[in-house]
Amino acid sequence: MAGRKSWGQGGGEFDRLAGLLNAAIAGLKENLHHGEQVKIMLHLAEGTKNDTFRWWFDEIDNAMCHMT
Repeated sequence: MAGRKSWGQGGGEFDRLAGLLNAAIAGLKENLHHGEQVKIMLHLAEGTKNDTFRWWFDEIDNAMCHMT
């Protein structure tokens, strides 16, 4: 999403992103064949910014946990 959307900036964005991710995951799982599994990964650019990425992943993890 680099250069497209700064998810998590401006408040409330993590809840919206979590909803989008959960919908995408549900759609993926609905289309798997019996016994088929897939790993899901979130990737952010510029991974050398440890504090920023710890913050971002903590926020999205928290938002997604509140939706289940």
